[in-house]
Amino acid sequence: MDSPGQSMSWIHLVSLCHGFTWSVYVMDSPGQSMSWKELLALSSLHSPSPAYHVDTDKGFNYSTADESFVCQKKNHFQVTVHVGMAGDPLYVKTPNGPAPIESFHIKVFGVKLEAQTHKVTIEQSQPDRSKKPFLPVKVSLPGDKITRVTLGRLHFSETTANNMRKKGKPNPDQRYFLMVVGLYATVREESYLLIAFMSERIVVRASNPGQFENDSEVLWQRGQAPDAVVCQGRVGINTDTPDEALVVCGNAKIMGQVMHPSDRRAKHNIQEVDSTEQLKRISQMRIVEYDYKPEFASEMGIDHIHETGVLAQEVKELLPTAVKVVGDITCSDGERIHNFLMVDKEQIFMENVGAVKQLCKVTDNLENRIQELEVWNTRSAKLKDMGSPANSSNPANSINPTTTPVPWTPDVDFCSLIYCEEVFCCPTTASMDNTSTISPALLSSTVSPTTGPSLAGELSTPCISHYRALSRTNTTIKSFFIKENEQIIDSRYCERGSCGSGNYSFQIPISKFVPTNMRVTCFSCSLQGYVHEWPLPVSRFYRSSYHFRSAVAVRTKRFLQCVLS
Repeated sequence: MDSPGQSMSWIHLVSLCHGFTWSVYVMDSPGQSMSWKELLALSSLHSPSPAYHVDTDKGFNYSTADESFVCQKKNHFQVTVHVGMAGDPLYVKTPNGPAPIESFHIKVFGVKLEAQTHKVTIEQSQPDRSKKPFLPVKVSLPGDKITRVTLGRLHFSETTANNMRKKGKPNPDQRYFLMVVGLYATVREESYLLIAFMSERIVVRASNPGQFENDSEVLWQRGQAPDAVVCQGRVGINTDTPDEALVVCGNAKIMGQVMHPSDRRAKHNIQEVDSTEQLKRISQMRIVEYDYKPEFASEMGIDHIHETGVLAQEVKELLPTAVKVVGDITCSDGERIHNFLMVDKEQIFMENVGAVKQLCKVTDNLENRIQELEVWNTRSAKLKDMGSPANSSNPANSINPTTTPVPWTPDVDFCSLIYCEEVFCCPTTASMDNTSTISPALLSSTVSPTTGPSLAGELSTPCISHYRALSRTNTTIKSFFIKENEQIIDSRYCERGSCGSGNYSFQIPISKFVPTNMRVTCFSCSLQGYVHEWPLPVSRFYRSSYHFRSAVAVRTKRFLQCVLS
């Protein structure tokens, strides 16, 4: 028995270690089932049950053919028990009331599976190689400490029945033993069961178990290729309880590629995943740094305990299909983790792919929006400079229209300024071009002589210019255009017979594709620097026009009159 060591930090549990799965055992007397006795710190104060863990260190092998553990009668096996006592219990609850505890003992014995009231004696080899029945071992259990007890050189006193094979197969009437390891409290020559575990079924043979294994079905065989080996079953590395085709407890090196089936012909119910939801899930998923517990890392063969990753419980809330329960895991110190969770990182990787696709869509939309805003910003700056005297007085900014006159008056539209969602907003052929476009820097234009009579011969003069002092007010209009798209209103828009002798009437057609909420401003500038603006409402007629008339007023001032037709 080893001396008490580290402080107790684990709780009462059932252990899975070295292949054995232990279950609770409560039957201690023939023909009756009894519960574990309670410990009392004082005569009436309840004390927690002790933490209890059992290991079978050697002597047992698992037989796939028999689906049970097998040991040889003459071979020794060893049992290690860990007991953690919480506090310092002084009494045990008996049928006659609380009784003071004199000592604690550990018992090991066997029972028959088909008749658990029938006990099988466990023997222990002595230093002189003689065999004696195993006697309970007295142990000292200090409070809040873990005590380890090792029981060696043990073997069963008899073999199981019906061990012989039938036609090379396990006997259908095979009998089994169960091994029980229990902790007892002794009071006046009476023993009271505190806690006990019972092993899985065991086959005890008199001869070498290897002889029986040779008769069983061969799991490993040569494959079709010369260097191929085939195993019909599950393979475990550093574990004797593989629950998948291959289970590796430790690190694995793969120098090549890991291939996954992905042929479309082998799939159905194919549906595209919503990348927006994938991005939402990935954004909510926490990436954390953590250290594996040393007792878990040593049992699982993990060398580097510090890692960066996710937590299965959190992933389960966001992506339940990526989390799987693999059963119970037992650490090296005996602590058992029930319903251990593992994560399929392949699904998380595919979630990341969908999230990246959604981010690409978002960035593309933002780039397009930024480009549109930059274009609008540039055009807004140029429109803002339209009324600047310095800009309008610069002759370098005046150019001639480059478009060829069309048979009818060009409509006022804004396809050069705004994005048209309808394809017919801007005509694609020269014959259908109704728009007279000019440079964005153009504030005034000289009308070509071929376009008709000039507007009092003054359209080429800057709005703000050096002009001669006149004895009367000069209201001659220098320029007349649409402010938003800088479209010049020249002699082509004059009505026949209504342009001349100081009286000018204009007909300005508005394209039927102009939005009704679009701001249209008519802008005029006289030789003496007077500026006038008229906001024009837009109506969805087939073709709407605005009529402007310029004439000499009573007090020698010219004015413009706007009429919507």
